[in-house]
Amino acid sequence: MKFRTEIIFFFMLFAHYIAAQSIENKDEFAATKKSVQLSTGIEMKYFESGKTNGIPLVLLHGYTDSSRSFQNVIQELLDLDKDLWIIAPDLRGHGETSLPEMHPMKNVSDYFKMSDFVNDVLDLIKQKNIAKIHLAGHSMGSIIAQEIALKEPEKISTLILLGTTADPKNNAFINEFLVSELVFGTWEKQLENQYGSTWREKSYRSTPMDMGSDVMDFLKENWVTETYAPATFLDAIYNETIKVPLGTWFGALEGMCAVNNTGRLENLKTRTMILWATGDVLFTEEFDQKTLKSALEKAFRKNSTASYFKTYGTFTEANNEIGHNFHWGIPKHVANDIFQFITNGNPSMDTKDKNQLKNDPLLPQVNSKIQFFGFHK
Repeated sequence: MKFRTEIIFFFMLFAHYIAAQSIENKDEFAATKKSVQLSTGIEMKYFESGKTNGIPLVLLHGYTDSSRSFQNVIQELLDLDKDLWIIAPDLRGHGETSLPEMHPMKNVSDYFKMSDFVNDVLDLIKQKNIAKIHLAGHSMGSIIAQEIALKEPEKISTLILLGTTADPKNNAFINEFLVSELVFGTWEKQLENQYGSTWREKSYRSTPMDMGSDVMDFLKENWVTETYAPATFLDAIYNETIKVPLGTWFGALEGMCAVNNTGRLENLKTRTMILWATGDVLFTEEFDQKTLKSALEKAFRKNSTASYFKTYGTFTEANNEIGHNFHWGIPKHVANDIFQFITNGNPSMDTKDKNQLKNDPLLPQVNSKIQFFGFHK
């Protein structure tokens, strides 16, 4: 009995050690970020790894996230090729990157246009002296990536869009929930009651932490989620999310709501891969993905632009499908497809999961479906 107790105690200590190491590694991720002063007035923090003569890959995170969103994907990518030149910025007002300074002659809502994010990223690339990059973005980051590829196609080798939409302006989740119900609904009323008519200016640098435990609990339970993501990783994301300034929550949302690229994506000239998961309730198959596929077809007819659309899913009736933040839950699959795409021009063509999941019963059997637009390489 004593021996059994000692064994249990040993494993408890070991588990505690692993958890502590995980937290320490996440702190190391933040500590390794570099800083650059952009010509746009933003002081940008960014993660950088690999060699400057390696394949350059820029990763753009989503709304209210940070470069940490790609932390596990980056590790998986470096396991595939340690020389990859990976750059993952904290976008303006997110993570450790500065908020735009308020100007008395400028509207508060004008600091987070998608063109502002685009100019920040292009200036970062310019300062790193990179002529051409592979560009990947998730959610809002994918919308920024679209804008960059349409504006400066000669600077983009391949375009990778994760959990994306062509039309955030008419997206149901953004308009009916984020705008009407949450951010410009409940939150706006609370801030207006507190600050009056100038609530936008007075709450600009406040955070969800200043809005009380109800807001923080809601974000933990409903915002920073992904079915198969490790709890320690979600905690690290959550701890950054609740520190994102309200100026960013409101401004970046307005910036997204001004975009409809449905028609413009027909002009896409960059080889593109879209990754989407069946459990994505934000950018749904019925509206967002059908619109994207139609745009990819038109881009091929107009410009001979080849594109892949790959869907992840367990494809079961169980309510445990992979969701919008799928790169948090299945980073190995995502990294493998990105690596295959930037090196070979196509994602992994395996549709049956042959990865590490056989040894981890907590993770799903991830299968996929692939649709191709254009000439298959």
